[in-house]
Amino acid sequence: VDPQTATNYELGVKGVLGASGRYEAAVFHVDVENELIPYQLISSPGRDFFRNAGSSTRDGLELSLGVQPIEGLDLSLAYTYSRFRFDRFVDASGNDFSGKDLPSAPAHILQGEVTYNHPSGFYVATDALYVDSLYVDNANTVTSDGYVAANARVGYHYSSGGFSLSPFVGLNNLLDEDYNSSVTINGAGGRYFEPAPKRNVYGGIELRYDFGATP
Repeated sequence: VDPQTATNYELGVKGVLGASGRYEAAVFHVDVENELIPYQLISSPGRDFFRNAGSSTRDGLELSLGVQPIEGLDLSLAYTYSRFRFDRFVDASGNDFSGKDLPSAPAHILQGEVTYNHPSGFYVATDALYVDSLYVDNANTVTSDGYVAANARVGYHYSSGGFSLSPFVGLNNLLDEDYNSSVTINGAGGRYFEPAPKRNVYGGIELRYDFGATP
């Protein structure tokens, strides 16, 4: 296996919108030689191996926006477009994947978050993530479906002197979606998918004391 090398080009801008907004935008292009591609063998379950693809190209766009329309309320939105493809890739078995999409690279990702912090110390936050469908093999014959995953969290923060108390409770997979939280690229025996947990609840209490604080 030869080392992977990449030449990166990126152009971006960022700035503020009024008194409480911010934005960022960037486009990028990456030329990769000897792209390292993982794969598995049925004879060696649980082990990952790597081979080199001849070359690949990665093009993309990243956008983000954050605003605070009123005191304590924060809204953010981020979008990524990706087009990752093999330019030249013929494996040891003679399979030609040139022009195919790189596995595990969704074309679209969209994420939003809303957080509100009340002056009393209570807060609530919710976020949602959309991930487009993606291929999980070099030949682009097996697909992991796109999904929307949403979460929510509420809590309270109290502090006095050097002491702070922060109880919280959260709900993951708010919509109880069936989706794959991760995938195994070129998994052996069709073992590509790692399903995410169904709707689940978590909670906790964080206690802190700063011994250097002034009473």
